[in-house]
Amino acid sequence: AVVSTQSTGLSFPTNFRILELVSHQCRRLLSLSANDERRGYIYPFPKGVYQITDMKSSGPGGQNLNRRNTKIALRLKVTGVYWISERTRASIMNSNLLDKRGSLTVTSQISRNQIDNKKDCLQKLQRLLDEHSFVPPESSPQELAEKARLAKIRKERQKKKERTNKYKLNRDNPFVR
Repeated sequence: AVVSTQSTGLSFPTNFRILELVSHQCRRLLSLSANDERRGYIYPFPKGVYQITDMKSSGPGGQNLNRRNTKIALRLKVTGVYWISERTRASIMNSNLLDKRGSLTVTSQISRNQIDNKKDCLQKLQRLLDEHSFVPPESSPQELAEKARLAKIRKERQKKKERTNKYKLNRDNPFVR
């Protein structure tokens, strides 16, 4: 529904149309694209979904260490994030990386300035998400056939060991069957 004004000749969408456009944008943002689904998360990370705090760093550094908050801690609440796929979220939840509140914390203090430490935290987060979103490729028919052949060989070898064991037990004590 478009409303036009006679005096100015301008037309603009009504509030209903604006709400429709906004909801379409939200749905588009909330759904992962094919590339993001393969990766397991949206990259680059949306701003405002993680919390960055700075604090005093530890270790050597002299006076700079005492004056500036250069250590960075990045906190991400995994349960409330829409841009991580269910598969990746489940993998992270099953690991021991979360604290009691369900937050994933990544810290960095490798540099003397905050900007480099923030970049390092984001890189660490990306590596962590890459590790937990990895899906091994499907096996080819040849690989499946080879696995089945090796499983059959292992099973036959186990049966042979059991027969030999039974034979040796009977040889030592004829009353045990």
